[in-house]
Amino acid sequence: MLDKNTLNGFKRNTKNKSKESDRESNKFDDGTQIVGTELCQILIHLYDLHSVKSTEKPIVLSKRKSAIISALTSLLCVSTKAKKFALNDGFLEQIITQLQELHVKLSLESVESIRRASDKKRVCPILNDISCIFKLLTNFMLGNERVKLQAVSLGLADLIHKLWNWINFQQNLLIEVLRMLCTFTTECQIASQSITLTSPVAGVGPRKTPTTMSLLHCILHLIGKEMDLVSRSHDLKILTYSFHLLQNCCQAYECRVLISKSNFFQHLNRLHPAITKQQKPWESIELLWLEFLETLTFHPEGQVSVAKSSDTLELIMALTSSPHEVNKMTALAILRNITFYQANRTRLLSSGEFLQILNSKLSNGSIEEKCTCITIIWSLAANNQKAKLILKTSGLECRLQEVLKQWKLGESSLVPKEQLNNLQYIIEMLREGR
Repeated sequence: MLDKNTLNGFKRNTKNKSKESDRESNKFDDGTQIVGTELCQILIHLYDLHSVKSTEKPIVLSKRKSAIISALTSLLCVSTKAKKFALNDGFLEQIITQLQELHVKLSLESVESIRRASDKKRVCPILNDISCIFKLLTNFMLGNERVKLQAVSLGLADLIHKLWNWINFQQNLLIEVLRMLCTFTTECQIASQSITLTSPVAGVGPRKTPTTMSLLHCILHLIGKEMDLVSRSHDLKILTYSFHLLQNCCQAYECRVLISKSNFFQHLNRLHPAITKQQKPWESIELLWLEFLETLTFHPEGQVSVAKSSDTLELIMALTSSPHEVNKMTALAILRNITFYQANRTRLLSSGEFLQILNSKLSNGSIEEKCTCITIIWSLAANNQKAKLILKTSGLECRLQEVLKQWKLGESSLVPKEQLNNLQYIIEMLREGR
């Protein structure tokens, strides 16, 4: 046994060591931050030196510049102090200005020149420089809203739209740009909004109101084109990044309106089980669409547009029976979101297929599926006497009572108490017609 004095001495020593450790940690952090700033300053200076014309051989100069850009790209990814220094030093304006200069060079060429071997030597180095700048921008904007907002004010989205024909010609460059746009729009509503204000016309700056020929429309068209190219061996990177970008764009009202008013949902017909036969890679593409639709239907614009499209709604209902657990749960979550919009409830309650899905899930579904169905029924029945009558005559009240008995007897430990209380309340609400 330790006596009181020994124990107190031990505590004092532990506290002292802890303080010393904290001081050492702070010294290390401060040192790391200083190094990040100094390294960034040196690399930007070297980048400037290698951006001007030189008497050195182009191959040697290109290799050195490539190494500098790689080092700078890596540093900007991991160091917040480096990002802050680069932003305050005007580095973002510098690289976007360089992008504009490269766009001017490309505007003197025909897009078809990339197919001709004689012109490739002149055009490909420009495209390589553009790719390097996009990689640099991706890491520069990563997790830093200040950089993103500055990029918006400098017209980054509009510049990408003007370069789109060239970007669309090279798959690797297209993937790089999509990755950069995903980073650009992540948790930044203003960046997402800027994608609707672009113009492909040279000499015309960003618009003040959304246009019918914006960069967002290019992304929607790209997804449609990729859907037509899907095969067992087709690379899904472009589709994956494009849908990630669309999910980010759903945070902006302007983007949601443009998506809802477009004919984008017509591409969903390719996902019908009768066409896909539940084969690869359709399982992954199905999930990409469903995750996007779930995000879109969190908002009224998505709830209205998805429910208004008969083919889309029928497909979502069909996918609630998918053999893949994640896919069918996401499809059911979309139906739940749609019921939150009051105007959709009458249409859903008049659908025999929809009511049958609820019956089936409450009878044979997993606990998670049953919880989602309970939320759907609650949303439909709240302050709606006609809905309560339809739900009761469809046998859903009996199904809910069966679920309640099942949960109380055998699965009470697996079901959250809140869900159990919700279920009891809904049964009472349907029974009393409240």
